[in-house]
Amino acid sequence: MTNATAFVQARADLVTGCNPAFGGSVESRLNKFFNTSCFAPATAIRDFGDSGRNLLRGPNQENADISAIKHFPVAESKDLEFRAEFFNAFNMVSFANPFNIVESANVGRIVATTTGPRVIQFALKFSF
Repeated sequence: MTNATAFVQARADLVTGCNPAFGGSVESRLNKFFNTSCFAPATAIRDFGDSGRNLLRGPNQENADISAIKHFPVAESKDLEFRAEFFNAFNMVSFANPFNIVESANVGRIVATTTGPRVIQFALKFSF
């Protein structure tokens, strides 16, 4: 027989009367995105904790990709295509979710991003 905790993601215990959500910008809360003192490790070995699902919301995710294409007819059966593509065109930072393992030293901290920097790509294609 297998241990049930291997198949279920364990949750922490929620401290009674404590509000885990903080307000303000994501940048001001990178080191403490939510109130970590509202959570305690599950007390028993087989305890799944009493905090609810989707109790907290992570930071917003924003990304804008733009492309522009221009066709230049060269002859009746020949065509030149110029393409410009902008990935994360406005260079917006999207932060990853904070660490949510109560036993971790980084609990509540955001240490990564989910999108890369702006990338611009040009292409030229000649069809014949």
